[in-house]
Amino acid sequence: MFQNKKFWLVVIIIFTLLNTLPLFSRPLTDFGKKIFTHQADWYAVHLTNGHVYFGQIKLVTPETITLKDTYYLEAFTAQPTQAQGQGLQVQAQPQTTYTLTRRGGGQFMTTNNVLFINRAVVLFWEKLLATSSIVSTIEQAENKNK
Repeated sequence: MFQNKKFWLVVIIIFTLLNTLPLFSRPLTDFGKKIFTHQADWYAVHLTNGHVYFGQIKLVTPETITLKDTYYLEAFTAQPTQAQGQGLQVQAQPQTTYTLTRRGGGQFMTTNNVLFINRAVVLFWEKLLATSSIVSTIEQAENKNK
């Protein structure tokens, strides 16, 4: 009788494992599709090289993040001026200004503005609040482009 109980216990364990295995082997693309169903939200995607892209995440897979309506900040540094006076030399600090640039919107490289980013170079991404100044700047630029 004891061996009969062992047999049924093994059958129940195997049956349970076979029924729960599909739950643990779901692909990440399904998970990503569920997270980013609100595609009107704006995200900042930070890369390992220090670049940050702003856009709306369309899809996340194990290999890529698909970002649409993509923007980035372009930095411009003004050359400092020097002033000289009675034995003194004064040099001003360089001033850096940032310009929000639409990816693929240039004169020479026009694209559909969808960017596929390799997940290996992504440090993290974060959702931007609707009250963020970068979001309001992007939305103003989007309204001008329509």
